[in-house]
Amino acid sequence: MLPGPTNVPNRVMRAMLAPIINHRSDDFVELYTDVVDKTQQVFQTQNDIVALSASGTGAVEAGVVNVVKKGDKVIIPVNGEFSTRLSQLIEGQGANVIKLQTPPGENATFDQIKEAFDNNKDVKAFYVVHNETSTGIENYESQIDDAFDYYQKLGINTIKSGYVGDMIANREWHHGQYMVRHYRQVVEKAAEHGIMLDVHEPIKDTGIRRTWPNMMTREGARGQEYNAWSGDGGNPPDYIPTILFTRMLSGPFDYTPGVLDLLLKDNEEGRPKNRVHSTLAGELAVYVVIYSPLHMAADLIHNYENYPIPFQFIKDVPTDWEYTKVLAGEIGKHVTVVRKDRNSDDWYLGAVTDENAREYVVDLSFLDDGKEYEAIIYSDGPAADYEVRPQLLIKYGQIVNSVSTLKINMARGGGMAVRFKARN
Repeated sequence: MLPGPTNVPNRVMRAMLAPIINHRSDDFVELYTDVVDKTQQVFQTQNDIVALSASGTGAVEAGVVNVVKKGDKVIIPVNGEFSTRLSQLIEGQGANVIKLQTPPGENATFDQIKEAFDNNKDVKAFYVVHNETSTGIENYESQIDDAFDYYQKLGINTIKSGYVGDMIANREWHHGQYMVRHYRQVVEKAAEHGIMLDVHEPIKDTGIRRTWPNMMTREGARGQEYNAWSGDGGNPPDYIPTILFTRMLSGPFDYTPGVLDLLLKDNEEGRPKNRVHSTLAGELAVYVVIYSPLHMAADLIHNYENYPIPFQFIKDVPTDWEYTKVLAGEIGKHVTVVRKDRNSDDWYLGAVTDENAREYVVDLSFLDDGKEYEAIIYSDGPAADYEVRPQLLIKYGQIVNSVSTLKINMARGGGMAVRFKARN
């Protein structure tokens, strides 16, 4: 569930045109039961589950209006944005709200809560926000051993985590020493339990992976999500050919590439400038240019179904490399990177450019001597352009070896992706 307004894909809009399932019909009963059963599995509970078609805010509101009536006494600790909103919602119901106010990042004590109950024997409800906007680092740390024990028992061997916000608990800076210490503690605890980490909103990489290799990858820059919501319209075309020479020097970068719906027509009435500023070929090239042991396919499933040709490269490209070489590049302008798969004789090439179209030739001397390769090339179409025609992609093949050359042809904001598939 994403917070706030979310673009509705066309396939969902079309589905909404279908006849509505009667909520008293057998079809609805079957659907509801299936949703509840699967939700219980996700949360590892046998307790009752209520499926509510709304945002998180809608769920909170339902939890208030179905419990609280005018004149009811309600106790609520208030120490951040969400608990403040919740208390206002309860007051809007006409309740008598008893607020246990504490500074952001500090929780009401047991004695404070007990005193509130002792002085108000007729309390109707007690509301608590489990995870405030301060991110509750101290709460997490007090339970960190139990949490990792639980993950290990469930067979969970990889965790993605992150804390959004400049300020953390107790008004500590996200990138201050307080959080440096916290992230180190999490890495060490995860290692004790054989758990790998993919960290977003992280502390910058400092070589810690050499001591703690379970620190698999991390974000730590303007990730792909900036293209969706940032006020400046997202990352410009020169971002990737810049980041390779800057952020990538510190270690793997979880950028979340692979967006194939580049025109994003559904967004025209929202943020028309907020989309990926690249071409299909450029998006594929990112899988090679940006190194990460974990790459995701960041688009919606139906977009991969609609674009099977570029999706094939995403399925083929590995993440575990034996050898890397930069064939050409200028910081902030363009870059061409080749990497050899650790588990085969195949090589992969990724090239990206800024807002300028580029052509140049690279030699393929990095290929193994005496081997022939089928070069499966994903290139910008002749009229491709990241602003108006980003979807134009051509796929073709040719036989090459270590004495061959390859012409790199990239549209404005575009790129090229190649799989060199060993033939012998």
